[in-house]
Amino acid sequence: MTRQEFLRKLEELLEVEPDALKGEEDLQDLEAWESLTVMEFMALADESFNVVLHPNDIASCDTVAELLDLLVPHYQPSAS
Repeated sequence: MTRQEFLRKLEELLEVEPDALKGEEDLQDLEAWESLTVMEFMALADESFNVVLHPNDIASCDTVAELLDLLVPHYQPSAS
């Protein structure tokens, strides 16, 4: 999965418009970022990356980019 694919999946979870996320967004500024979304993100990490995250791992993240960092090196960097 590329960085862009990750962002598209996160957009689906957050129910925001395609291409709305660039990666530097503050999670607290995202209206749909709540406890249920955190659980869905944990499921996404497990299903798509085979990475088991603890809620504390996610709680330590402030931005979308930091969420992505939890999954590195499990994602494939894109050329874009």
